[in-house]
This record gives sequence, C-alpha cells and structure tokens, in this order.
Amino acid sequence: MSDRRPNAKNVVVLYSSAYSQGNVQDPMQSAIQLKSQGVTIITVAIKGAAWPTLSLLASPDNGFSVTGSDVNTLVLNAFCQANCFCKSGFTRLVDSSGHQYGECVAVTNNVNNWVSASVDCSSWYRGSFLASEFSSFKHSFILNLTKPLKLDSYFIGLSYNKFTSGYQWQQPNGTIIALDSTFLPWLTGYPNNMYGDCVKIIRANNPSAQNMVWMNAHCYEEVANYVCQMNTCDTNNYCATLNDYD
Repeated sequence: MSDRRPNAKNVVVLYSSAYSQGNVQDPMQSAIQLKSQGVTIITVAIKGAAWPTLSLLASPDNGFSVTGSDVNTLVLNAFCQANCFCKSGFTRLVDSSGHQYGECVAVTNNVNNWVSASVDCSSWYRGSFLASEFSSFKHSFILNLTKPLKLDSYFIGLSYNKFTSGYQWQQPNGTIIALDSTFLPWLTGYPNNMYGDCVKIIRANNPSAQNMVWMNAHCYEEVANYVCQMNTCDTNNYCATLNDYD
C-alpha cells in the first residue's frame, strides 16, 4: 500500500505503563529522529502517572492517557490530523489556540489580473482557487502570510455576479458561495459599481499593517499579487504528489 500511496503519513502509536528517561534503552533519540523525518508519534500512558514523561516522546498534542476522557476518540482524531496536511508551498490555516482547519493557503509572488490569477491558482494544483475570507480571523491569517512580501494589495476570490446581483466566493470545482453579512471589511465608499466586479485587498490610508480592506477592481485591467487556497490532503482528498503540478 505504501508504494501506491507514497504521501500517506507514517504514524507510530506507543502504549506503555512507564517510561524511564536516561538509561541505555531510552527511545528519546529515536523519537526525535522519527519526528524529524515527518513521522507522527502518538503515546498512550496505560497508567496515569506515566503520562507526563511518556508524552515527551510524542508529537505535539499527541500524548494521551487511558485515564483521560475517551482516549480512543483522541487517538482516532490524532490519526486524522496526522494525515491532514498541505501541499508544498501552502500553509495550513490554524487559529491562536492551535486548532487546525482543513484549508491551505499560499501567497504567490506572481502579478496578474484577477481572471488570470484565478486561472493560475487552478493550474498550480488541481482544486486550488483564489482564497476566501469568511471571517476576520481568516483575513488576519492571510494578511500575516503576506507581510514578508510587504504587499500593498492582493486579489482574493470574491467577485460580483451580474446574474444574481450579488458578490460570491470562488470554491473548488466551479461551485460558489454567496457573500453574507458576517464579515464585510470594505473600504469606505465601496463596493462601487464604477470600478469593476472583482475584489482585491488594499492598504487603507492609515499606515497600520492591520488596516487592509476590500476594494472592488476591474477584473482584466488591474494587476496585483494574489492568494490561492485549496483543501488539505487527507483520507478523502488523497494527494498523489506534493511538489509537482497535477
């Protein structure tokens, strides 16, 4: 199976009632080496007293105890998380508490108009599209990814649909999601139907790095960097390659 699914992640599960550090059989160095090679280690302490030290062998947040709450569910979730990852060049969406989402985003160095940017995202990896921003959290997450490039503007996957008379978000496989009123960081005076049907993020007059807002723009005439998004690779979305166009 491993030859046919080369990118499925390897996981080691260790059940133990005790762990004694520092002796000749200490597996710590082996655990460090395995984790450096991308292997996820899950530890389960059979006795609660062993949990603090046994967890040192585990990958982050993957040390559990049978005396804890529903250890089987926790281990199953750890397996799911281990096999949920992003393709090369993409960063997984994660919040301040460390919770990871099934979305990956990538800021490009390319400059294109909105339509060409959309095509380039989908050409980069199958299932990739211009990024959505349903919340201030996602907006800030993407903004932080753009900071190393010091961008003053970049396209996102929001555009106006004249047939439905409303803005909508790009999604994979040509599906769309209508813009709702939950999060609308428009520049004052926008959207303005004189300035095109596609949306980019620009730096407002305030020099604050956080003050980036939406502005509708012409889909073909204006150019900017852009942010692509795709779903994580997982058991339902197997990724045959990580680095090549597919």
